[in-house]
Amino acid sequence: MRLQEIGENLARLRQMDADAFNAIADGSWHKLIGLRNIILHGYQLIDPEQIWQIVTDELPDFAETIEAQRKE
Repeated sequence: MRLQEIGENLARLRQMDADAFNAIADGSWHKLIGLRNIILHGYQLIDPEQIWQIVTDELPDFAETIEAQRKE
């Protein structure tokens, strides 16, 4: 559910200011929004191994990017 929340918040940021979002977002941000859509609308398509890969491999990099943006 936290991944869904992250995707929802990113989608809101993109709606608020698409230019600013695109200036700082990398591909993982768009993937997280897409994952949010799958979790919300296509939960039967969720692959637990893929979720684990996202949490262990991609989420730490995402957290670092968010922290760097927060400090700016």
